[in-house]
Amino acid sequence: MLTDKFVRSAPGGEHTDEGQPGLILLVRPSTSKLRPDELRRSWVVRAVHAGKRKRIGLGRYPAVGLAQAREKAAEAIRQLEKGQDPTRKGRARLKAELEAQTYTFKRAVDEYLAEAAPTLKHPKSEAGRTRGLKAICAHLNDRLVEEIGTREIATILKSLAPGTADRTRTALNGVFAFAAVAMERRGVLMRNPVSSDLLKAAGYTKTVSHGRQPALSYLELPAFLSEVAKVRSAAARCLEFIVATASRSGTARVAKYSDIDIETRVWRVPRSDLKDGRHRSDAFIIPLNDLAVVAVEAMRETNVKRVKPSAYVFAEPDGEPINDMKLITLARALRRTGDWLDPDSGRPFVVHGLRASFRTWTFATRQDREVSELALGHKFHGAVERRYLRDELLNERRALMDRWAHHCAGQSGEVIPLRRA
Repeated sequence: MLTDKFVRSAPGGEHTDEGQPGLILLVRPSTSKLRPDELRRSWVVRAVHAGKRKRIGLGRYPAVGLAQAREKAAEAIRQLEKGQDPTRKGRARLKAELEAQTYTFKRAVDEYLAEAAPTLKHPKSEAGRTRGLKAICAHLNDRLVEEIGTREIATILKSLAPGTADRTRTALNGVFAFAAVAMERRGVLMRNPVSSDLLKAAGYTKTVSHGRQPALSYLELPAFLSEVAKVRSAAARCLEFIVATASRSGTARVAKYSDIDIETRVWRVPRSDLKDGRHRSDAFIIPLNDLAVVAVEAMRETNVKRVKPSAYVFAEPDGEPINDMKLITLARALRRTGDWLDPDSGRPFVVHGLRASFRTWTFATRQDREVSELALGHKFHGAVERRYLRDELLNERRALMDRWAHHCAGQSGEVIPLRRA
């Protein structure tokens, strides 16, 4: 029976331990070039696994003492009796099998973002989705996806601001749908805890904002654009272009010269630049009036003076398109030049509200409703009707936008606005 004293000074060879059947102390010459005369001591347990005799390493002495070696030998023999493989390869294989069987939230998020997450148009949207999954829900990382319940999700969403909650809920819905497919391959059926019916049952309902964007009165637009004309910047020209085309700021900011034909006065907006491009099969053609052309030509004069001309119409000095903050900052500066307020709410106007100014003008001046909605790029017709449309009333929209430009220039006739009862 081995003792601590013997182990420390044991000569070369193999020494069995009667205190633990199968335990062997191996004493071999050292392989160190610095200490070639020293002896190296290590522990192994000899046993039979799958009908074959094998030795399983338990560690080196003195890192593993006699008492610990006996415990490890006994544990290895117990595992072998259970049909498990306690060798290093066996442990690695078991770990891999366990990892394959367990599907944590973090693993689901990483695989979803790498394999199935849809590409979002704006970097801010990508950042919002990543923040929702990897920061807001970080405490779920080590949890198994099938153990995460709807009440937990509802609690998380209730603690967030409405916009953040909506983005996080959408991202979580994608992750758990992806995880459900992955678990199905493992023979486990799970329901998506982010499904609307379950969240509603847990007391959470999506907050929908029906508030309108503050808009200028269309009657004030001529005076407003006079103030904008005094500002010499790409943001100011972009704002004029937004008013002239009644387009969204995100679409106007990334307008390219290659998509604009000044001779035919059209702007072919690629589907990828449209917020609602899913219902379109091709680019959205927007007719350009005099106000829009002047804004484009003003930027073209600036662009040709650059060392490296930009592909974008409303570009920063580095050639990249202007960002949202430039338009927001311009809007704030313009508010200091006059009372540019929404006539209904009394709130300061925002850039997106200028589309509402256009639509209010078309209503007040009895413009054709169908043409007005198409000018805004709205989904006006049904799926069957859209198959038969060829130009989406381009000529009629061109005439409408020309009348709009005349109004913005203060050249329209007297308009009597409708009053509320």
